Amino acid sequence: MNETDSSFFQTVDNFLDKYPVSGIFSIIIGCIWLLLRFYFFVTGIYRGFKQFLWPSCRTLDFFNLYGEYVIITAASNGIGFQFGKQFLKRGHSVVLIDYDAEQLTTAKEELQKYVQNGRDLMIVAIEKNYDEAYQNVQRQFENIKGRIGILINNANVTLSKEEYLKYSIEQISDTIRCNIISVLMITKKILPFMVQNEKGHILNITSPTGCQPISSSGFFDATKYFVDFFGKTLLAEYAIKNITVQTLNPGFIVAEGDTANSRMVVQTLQLGPPKINLL
Repeated sequence: MNETDSSFFQTVDNFLDKYPVSGIFSIIIGCIWLLLRFYFFVTGIYRGFKQFLWPSCRTLDFFNLYGEYVIITAASNGIGFQFGKQFLKRGHSVVLIDYDAEQLTTAKEELQKYVQNGRDLMIVAIEKNYDEAYQNVQRQFENIKGRIGILINNANVTLSKEEYLKYSIEQISDTIRCNIISVLMITKKILPFMVQNEKGHILNITSPTGCQPISSSGFFDATKYFVDFFGKTLLAEYAIKNITVQTLNPGFIVAEGDTANSRMVVQTLQLGPPKINLL
């Protein structure tokens, strides 16, 4: 029972103390009183079940809900790799996108055993010429555009904890390119297919620091806040097209290529390797 409910019942108690009733009228008031308490009790249980228990009791059919193909950025290791593994187990076709072609090939070899009959596992390497690379991404998806259902924007680069003025121009540029521009460009190339299909889902991976900035990492936090707000604007614009957008804010996770500072923080928190469980 929340504070509003308690305040309501307290008001009723005060009223009955001030204006006492008797006989049949008091019985009616008592019955109404019990019914109200029962109503708030049942609705409280329902809200708790719906929020905490129901999601873990059902398995969503993402294939029929959104489509066959799941496109994942920064997918050669870490969270992106685990998402790819789980979606392949679910019977989806998966496209892995990353900057390192060699790591992508290794990831594909490791995930190949999870590919089910009739499904596909593709890899797409983003080259240094970003404009040309993103155009190439869109061209490669032309043959499967009617079956694209889910986009997971997972690309991310972390920075050591420093004050903003201590970052180099190159660090700032690379962080913006990876954490912001890559999300904008990949979404720009994939979203039109979802609009044509009249269904789709976009999942943006950000960070809790995008909600609550931390000292000496404000620039990185700002890029995460941008992605979160960008997702909200997409949802406002394209919900009418049956496209849903969500933001996932995981904590510190160690992945290959992370900085020594990130590894130290994770070891301090004693977090294990990333595990992705789809509802």
